[in-house]
This record gives sequence, C-alpha cells and structure tokens, in this order.
Amino acid sequence: MGGLAVGAATAAGWVETTPEQTILNLTIFDLPDPARTDPATRAELAVQREFLRRAPDLLRARQAASPDRYGPADLSRLTVRLHRASGIQVEGVESTLLAIAGNVAPDVLYVNFRQSDTYIRQGFLHPLDLPADGYFTAWPPEEVARRVHPKIEPVIRRPGPGGRIHVWAMPGGAPLARVVLFRRDLFEAAGVSAPTPDWTWEDFYQACRKIADPGQGVYALGLSRGKHESYLWMPFLWGAGAEALVFDETENRWRAVFDTPAAAAALDFYVRLTSEPWTDAGGRPRRGYALKDTAEISLKWHRGQLGMIFSYIDQKVFANLNPDLTGIVPLPLGPAGRGTEINSRMMGLFAGVTNPLVRDAAWEYIRFQNSPAAAAIRVQNLVEGGFGRFLPPVAGEGTRAEDQQISCRLKHPLGTAHD
Repeated sequence: MGGLAVGAATAAGWVETTPEQTILNLTIFDLPDPARTDPATRAELAVQREFLRRAPDLLRARQAASPDRYGPADLSRLTVRLHRASGIQVEGVESTLLAIAGNVAPDVLYVNFRQSDTYIRQGFLHPLDLPADGYFTAWPPEEVARRVHPKIEPVIRRPGPGGRIHVWAMPGGAPLARVVLFRRDLFEAAGVSAPTPDWTWEDFYQACRKIADPGQGVYALGLSRGKHESYLWMPFLWGAGAEALVFDETENRWRAVFDTPAAAAALDFYVRLTSEPWTDAGGRPRRGYALKDTAEISLKWHRGQLGMIFSYIDQKVFANLNPDLTGIVPLPLGPAGRGTEINSRMMGLFAGVTNPLVRDAAWEYIRFQNSPAAAAIRVQNLVEGGFGRFLPPVAGEGTRAEDQQISCRLKHPLGTAHD
C-alpha cells in the first residue's frame, strides 16, 4: 500500500513506526500532479502507483537476503509514501542545489545532464555501484545495455571525488532526442519540400531563407537571446565536428576546446541564421531569419507564423502536436555528419541519506522508472489517451514515406551523445 503526497513540504526521507505498521516516507525531486488529467500525467501517475504497490515486497526481499540490513525494522506491514520535495526557486539556479544548500535535499535527486559534473565532484551523489549495496552491480551486462544507452553511459560512469570512477546516476526513462518541429503548412506555402532525416545545414539554411517573411509576421526559426543562446548553438558546434569541453585525465579537470576552425564554422553558420542581411519582397532590409523574442515564440508557433523550433521529444511534446500540421525531423547534419543530440533526464541518490531503508527505497524508485514494467505502463496509458497515432507507422497505404524515414531515424539515435 502507499500514497502520493504532493502538497506538503518535506525534508529528506524518514521512517515512522506505529503499532499497526511501518511507514517509509521517501522524498522525490518532483512528482506528477494528481489534479492534472492529460495523458502524459496520467501515465506517470500510473507508474507511481505501480511502484508503491511493488515497493514493500522489494524491500522485504532485500531484508530477507540480509536480515541485519535494516536493524529491528519490521517490514511485515510496510507502507511507502512519496513526497514531492519543496524549496525556494531562484532564477538561474538549480533548485536541487538550493535544496542541498538548505539541508532539505530530496532522497532522489534530479541530476541535470549538463551540470552533472558539479553534483559528482561536490560529493552530492551516492555511488550506485558499491558492491555492498547491490544496486547497479546486481545487473548483468545485458541489463545495463538495455537500460543505459551506450552514449549516455560515459556521463553516468566517470571520476568523482578523489578520482575514483563510479556510476553516479541513472536515466529516468528513455533517452531524449533533440529534434526540429516544423510546420507543414508553412513549408508548403513557401514551396519547400518537407525535410528528410538526411537533410543538411545547407537544406536548413535554404528553408529558412524561403520561409521567413517578417512583413507578414512569419519567421523561419525560433531561437533565443542571452545565456540560453549557447544552448541553441551547441548542436551546430557538434554538427561541425567540434566540442565545447573535454576532460583532461592527466589534470583531472575539464578544458574548454571550442577555439577551433570547426567551432568557428559553427558560429559563422549560426550568425548567418540570426543576423545575415537580406531584403524582403517589399524592399525592406532585414537581418536574419529567426525570431529571438522568447515571449513571442510560443504564440507565433501556435498561430502558424513560425516555421521551425527545436525541442526534445517526449510524451509531453506529443500531447500538444497535431501530426497532420506538425512534422518531426532530426536536426540537420553538419559538415561532420552529426546532427541530433541525445540527452537524458537523470536521477541520483543524495549522498546525505544515511538510513539504509530509505536509501534502498530510493534506489528501487530510480530502478523502476526506466524498467520494462514502467515503460509498458506508460505506453498503455499513452495509447489509451490518444497517442497511438504517434507510434512508428507500418509501411502501407496512407503512410507518408517521409514519416517512415523520420520514425526510423528517431528510433535509432545517432553515433554520439550529441550526434
């Protein structure tokens, strides 16, 4: 048995003992909102309910294998409860880092893919591959291969404090591919063929030139300004064959390496998209083909005045897509033959959790999130919620050839973690 407590502010997990039962309270960095009724949220709520149903038996099995593991704790009547972690929000600062600083860190942390090195080097994460715990090390190689994409494994398994190599986090589900969402109607109106999985920077550039019509309020591409701009430039950096950082094992530190001709080519291409001078049909001088007003991007996208946006693709994105109006394609291939980035929402165990029962429960939560059982629950709920139209199409009558190609490309992510 179990329950989902969302509203209450809680600190790290704790165990309560009453004459009737033992209650294990586990804090999670985030939980789905039971008040929401969209298919994606309903799917996540179903995953949480199934975990709560299974968790007591999983923990009793651990206790049976090691009777002294939890001391005198009586798990014969165990209830597990999940609590959403709470804390202050500061723009530009990871909420998890604030929670750690405020001594209210959740047991299960969200580990930002790009900031994971901070969590690891500062000792915020409990290693998941310690033999005494029986977590990651209990999996055979084929299980690891199924749960962890080979391009993501170097992110979760790397040196930590003292240079010791451990597994520090786990993907919270399937990998995320960054893609281009494009408006079919704007492409057609501009006389541009729908992009294919093997399109290139030049194809992308020509599409931008033909679609942009600022006089009519139409822009080819939605980008951004300020600190977020580097995030949007990075795929072009990788597509050119460059890197932003490399880890120097001899010095045990990261080094910036984007002072290369390939990086310069990527920046030059990005500047063309955002600042290239041109003249519109009315004779007005223009600069670039992109809209960089973040507040306007969502509005123009839904109005049909924005040709393309970048997005990580997941069920929440699918929930707002009309496949007859919006197409999905990998990012264009750069000179190095690389395009779409692979990312992941990762979870880790907070190193400050000292109660072995709470820590084991936190691991079981992480383990269940990218399990076959959780995936099956998500698929069933999403298909029942209308997402069946997004399943990879079967070749046959009425199937777009381009959609078959795109589906194949997205099902087989490309050669590197940002490829």
